[in-house]
Amino acid sequence: MQEHVLLDAGFTKGEVKVYFALNEIGETSSGPIIDKSGISSSKVYDILEKLIQKGLVSYIYKDKIKYFQPTSPGRLIDYIEKQKRKFKKTEEEIRKLIPVLEEKQKISQETQSASVHEGYSGIKSVFNRILDSLKKGEEYFVFTLNESATSENFRLFLDNYHQKRIGKGIKVKLLSPNKYRKVLPKRKLSERRFFDDGFPNGVFIFKNHVMHLIYTPKPTLFVIKSRTNYQNYKKFFLEIWKKATP
Repeated sequence: MQEHVLLDAGFTKGEVKVYFALNEIGETSSGPIIDKSGISSSKVYDILEKLIQKGLVSYIYKDKIKYFQPTSPGRLIDYIEKQKRKFKKTEEEIRKLIPVLEEKQKISQETQSASVHEGYSGIKSVFNRILDSLKKGEEYFVFTLNESATSENFRLFLDNYHQKRIGKGIKVKLLSPNKYRKVLPKRKLSERRFFDDGFPNGVFIFKNHVMHLIYTPKPTLFVIKSRTNYQNYKKFFLEIWKKATP
């Protein structure tokens, strides 16, 4: 029998087995249903009760023994129509819920906060936040670090971070002074431009966040979460980007 039709309609495998078994047997006590369906006695009564609630099974008592029988197969259509009405009502409720959720997201985005992270463990946690907050194909913006960030540990950290970034398909635009043109490494999904005029260094602009990395005397990240601040920094970055050279 085409059991998959009922599975596609939302029935469980147990419900399908019991329902088809009962249709083949006809009116019967639970024993033959268990044998025919392969469903254990501990589960078959719960399944039969669910089918009764769906209007697909009825029962009678004979000599104090409960006998089950399938209702007309046409009741399947009645059940599907009932589910359609139920889903229609759910759809209407979800449509009402969407503006509420959107407003909550908007409030969440407008929430402002600031934090300070010291040492490599703190830096790592914030850099992971960049990867967690962006999706494949999205990008963020960086005013590159100056020559103070030259330790081997930090270079290894950046290499590992960029491997993860590339693996997630996240893009980055980098603005750097011209003097770093020959030393700034080329990476996949990374676009570089160079500029001579003074601008901030060690600034990372991503998804409502702006973070500033000061490498000496101790690696420290200052992170500001603010949609307005993010938009202002992004605008500032892109204005310089237009003037910079590849």
